[in-house]
Amino acid sequence: MPKVYQKAGCFVLPSISEPWGLAVNEAIAAGTPVLVSDRCGCAPDLVRPGENRFIFSPMNVKELIGLMEEITAMSAVGRIEMGRCGQKIVASFTPVVWAQNFLDLADHCTERRTGAKSLSASRSSVLKMPPPHKTFPAFRAIRRTRVRIKCK
Repeated sequence: MPKVYQKAGCFVLPSISEPWGLAVNEAIAAGTPVLVSDRCGCAPDLVRPGENRFIFSPMNVKELIGLMEEITAMSAVGRIEMGRCGQKIVASFTPVVWAQNFLDLADHCTERRTGAKSLSASRSSVLKMPPPHKTFPAFRAIRRTRVRIKCK
């Protein structure tokens, strides 16, 4: 697929509903500028207007047409530079980074605490960390075996 994405001048995902949109990760990793619907879950994390391109409303056809015309009018060098910017953004979305974030979450959830501790001062009445004996067994198991999990 990377070669297919690289041949395209732009990748467009006009989703009306999309929990993430993994194809956006793929297109960006291949160095292709993107136009992504604001209904796509990955848009806030992966698309930076002006760097690797645009977020748009899938209900606004004129906006999408205008953005597609703008990308088409760009020079090849401009699109290549946008693709490079996108590759820098998506570089942090790796299995190793995901695994480390998961382990950090497991550590946070299984820390020895004397009682419930607030996650956020502004939501202290809603979100509380459970005492150690009530944490998820899977997180406890991951924490015990952490030495065997390699994360760099």
